[in-house]
Order: sequence, then C-alpha cells, then structure tokens
Amino acid sequence: MFFFNKGFSRYESNPKYSGVSEAAARAKCSSRLSELASPAKRHANYQYELPVPRPVSRAALKYKISTRVTELAEPKKLSGVL
Repeated sequence: MFFFNKGFSRYESNPKYSGVSEAAARAKCSSRLSELASPAKRHANYQYELPVPRPVSRAALKYKISTRVTELAEPKKLSGVL
C-alpha cells in the first residue's frame, strides 16, 4: 500500500533532485511578503506587562528534584529500534 516501503528512492533516478521544484527554487520574495513576515512594530513608549527577565520564585529556587521526576524526564526505551 505504501510506496516508500518497497525500496523506492527519489535519488536513484536523479541525484540532484531535492524535492523543491525549479519554479520554487527561482522564486523571489516580494516587498509585501517581506513586510508581512517582519515582526509587529511597537510604539516607542510600549511597556510589557511583566518585567524582563521575570523573577523566579523562592519555591522554584529551593526545589530538590525527586527520583520520580528524574524517571519521568528520561526518554522511553523502545525495544527493537536501533
């Protein structure tokens, strides 16, 4: 059912093919698209709600990691996978 399970490789027929069409490779970015991609402009007197960097609570600074948290932080061991 899936063609990629049958040993098909897109690089066998054309090793220079990268998956990007020639038209997409030659595309130019328009000024409007550049304008839309730039971050939103803020006023000079704009102030964020929270201070940067944000303060860290005393409880977070005093926290001692438990064995259970360490166990949960480790990635799963998958059997049969390289």
